[in-house]
Amino acid sequence: MGFKTNNQHGFGDAASQRVANHPVGYWDVTIGTEAANKILVTLQAKNLNSDNYDGVVHAIVSVYSNQTGTLETDTPIDAADGDTVGTEVVALTSGIVELWRSNSEGKIVLKLGDTGTDTFYLECAPLCGGAIVQTDAITFAA
Repeated sequence: MGFKTNNQHGFGDAASQRVANHPVGYWDVTIGTEAANKILVTLQAKNLNSDNYDGVVHAIVSVYSNQTGTLETDTPIDAADGDTVGTEVVALTSGIVELWRSNSEGKIVLKLGDTGTDTFYLECAPLCGGAIVQTDAITFAA
């Protein structure tokens, strides 16, 4: 008994190509510069070939106050702001641990806000599997 190919299962070439694009390997994270006490953080889902993922992805985003996993007590994610891309599905802990749905191109843009000089770290995990990514320090100026 051997393994069957996708064509033997009746999936065909088009489905095989979609399956090849399906696994989200990780999030590529870009941290913007601070403007008016806000920082935009862009999450772009990447497939296992490091290409932009073309489709909707869910992600759990957590905010930490340090690199060792202490959850932040402030609520820096501003889901109601118009500069965000994607949709906040549910706030497990509002502004700290949230489930997000990307746009149709696998992109989420979060707006973080702080009026002090706090430093935050985001951890992003695609819900369908893949690597958990922790950002570099996101530090606000006074």
